[in-house]
Amino acid sequence: MVEEMVAKAVELLPDLSIEIPRIILQPTEEISWGYQDFDLDYSLIPKLQPVAENILIEHLRTHQREVLQIKKDVNTTEERLEDYLVFHLMDYPAVSYEDHAELLYKLSGQLISYLRSYLKTEDEVKNVVIYNQKRFAQLIYGQMKEHYYEEPTNYEVIVRVGFDTLKSSNVAVDTNEEVRDFRQPVANKAAIRSMCFGGFKKCLYRTQKFESDAERKFAVICESDPSVLKWLKPTQNHIKIYYNQTQAYIPDFIVETDEKMYLCEIKATNRIEEDQEVALKAQAAITWCQHASKHALENGGKEWVYLLIPHDDVDSNKTIKGLEAIYKEN
Repeated sequence: MVEEMVAKAVELLPDLSIEIPRIILQPTEEISWGYQDFDLDYSLIPKLQPVAENILIEHLRTHQREVLQIKKDVNTTEERLEDYLVFHLMDYPAVSYEDHAELLYKLSGQLISYLRSYLKTEDEVKNVVIYNQKRFAQLIYGQMKEHYYEEPTNYEVIVRVGFDTLKSSNVAVDTNEEVRDFRQPVANKAAIRSMCFGGFKKCLYRTQKFESDAERKFAVICESDPSVLKWLKPTQNHIKIYYNQTQAYIPDFIVETDEKMYLCEIKATNRIEEDQEVALKAQAAITWCQHASKHALENGGKEWVYLLIPHDDVDSNKTIKGLEAIYKEN
């Protein structure tokens, strides 16, 4: 009787496994990186005012007054005002003076010109620069990051014989955390990373964790789409896609349909449009898919496709094919 029950249970369980080509992708040469030339956005720079050398303090209880002398613990020895800002910009690891000096002085000069546009005297300008040099450097660097680029020159592709077969397994769950129905909306979306979800039929894992509510909604798409056979959220042990010489990229989802295999990334819309790192990861994933498709098709497998999907376009009424029609990356 027990053996018959086990046999029936095995028959009812779906064959949840996904074959991933054994491909390692990694840049082979030095990565070209730096900052594109741009002009400072003054709307992001506050109109700071000079700081008084002495501060008058009046005690509320006694009404006695005293003068507090400000200690000059900031650097006041630079010959040029731009030097104060460049000095602190060089503290950032991603800034090289030899490579970026021209841009650093250009942006620092533009900030000082902005100060001169509303301050009355050169002494006031110097005062504001000296007492706010770290803050100004931080504001300049914040804008520099938006113009950062990093371009790998070439990729080395290692294709090994056969496939890695990913099988159904379990995800570690905190004993104090209840397993939630993945289809139920989440009220506290900010806490979703600490939550555990279950109730899947097509996922290789009985339980999953998500980084955002958009990921949870994408799981709903995977489970509801009739063309989807199986899916999972991969880990670093499942796939190796290096977008620079040291950092590996792990896509959010691997999805298998009746026709194709998909690497899917759910990303905030503004990051897709502005984040250079997102673009680098996408290019590396596209290259990986090209080699994976070639290898898989030569061995009776399926084509691999990379989808970079904005978080605000992940709706339960969508399908994988529908998303591919809009967001397939070439």
